[in-house]
Amino acid sequence: MKVYIGPYKKWITSDKFGSYMNKKYSFDWPSKANRTSYENFLDFFDEKLNWFYRKTINRIFDSIERNITVRIDDYDVWSADYTLALVILPVLKKIKEAKQGTPYVNFEDVPKELRPSAKEKKKLAIDGSMDEYFEKRWDYILDEMIFAFEHILDDSWEDEFYTGEFDIKLVPTDNDYNEVSEDNATLYKMENGPNHTSVFDKEGFEKASKRIDNGLILFGKYYRALWT
Repeated sequence: MKVYIGPYKKWITSDKFGSYMNKKYSFDWPSKANRTSYENFLDFFDEKLNWFYRKTINRIFDSIERNITVRIDDYDVWSADYTLALVILPVLKKIKEAKQGTPYVNFEDVPKELRPSAKEKKKLAIDGSMDEYFEKRWDYILDEMIFAFEHILDDSWEDEFYTGEFDIKLVPTDNDYNEVSEDNATLYKMENGPNHTSVFDKEGFEKASKRIDNGLILFGKYYRALWT
């Protein structure tokens, strides 16, 4: 596989002072009625500057195609889930590190402790007010996606559910292959030896496996929310 994706050829205000606004106000940018004169100026300047970019430099950039090269080799699809995870995982981590916005997250996709109260739900429906867990819900979704792809890339996580030592021996059975073969072969079966102490934590394994599956489901559900 060979992938090269060049930068967007477009100017936006976040390249200039938007990062300052995000760091200063995070997700608590005040409503228009509650802004200071300075904050109103920033909002006005942001709008006018974007308008200027759209009418000038971005018209030129829109006519220039973004430099994108993607080559997929045969071996990339032998285990495409692994191949794609190599790219997806660092992208998800970068989104969490550099995110500049938070999409809406369905309450049923997060634990109860991250869901808003009935009062907060009502206020959200009336004026769109964000509760204290608004950003934390998206962090949770990202963490579950990251968990899933980390475990796809490293299957050693399965080892923690096995304890003890294996002692397996083969013993002949009373059956043979006479009915299906002319070789008169003996059929063997596996039995635990005297030193066999291995124990498999099936419940723990299934719990971890379901979490991986859920992380992949969330990845599909929130795929169009993967932006910063």
